[in-house]
Amino acid sequence: MGNLDRIVDGLTYRDLAGRRRLRRYVLAAIAILVLLGGIVFWGWWQRQEFLAQGVGVSGVPHTVMADQSKEMVSRPVGAGVLRAEAQPSPTAALPAGPASTAIPLSVPRATGMCPPDSRAWELLEIS
Repeated sequence: MGNLDRIVDGLTYRDLAGRRRLRRYVLAAIAILVLLGGIVFWGWWQRQEFLAQGVGVSGVPHTVMADQSKEMVSRPVGAGVLRAEAQPSPTAALPAGPASTAIPLSVPRATGMCPPDSRAWELLEIS
């Protein structure tokens, strides 16, 4: 019991009326712990809300279609991205006949796709 009394004496003091009061640093430590507990709870709650919305790691909702090939398992669905049904065919229709010496047309890319070569990327200024 002597150790417990020593701990209580270190965390409290007696005022002029003889009542025990918490020291100021104990009150500050309790306030900090309550604030940290609230932040942790709020973060946990936000994470649960985020996961309940079905949002992936990139922050964009993803859908998975059963008939997609293995290299295209997941595609973002959102602003600027076309669904698989609405995307143009990746091969251009060439007329039948003699071979042409004209420069082949480039295949139009969907809005949300990036070229595999990083030197061909067009970066936007964000300020």
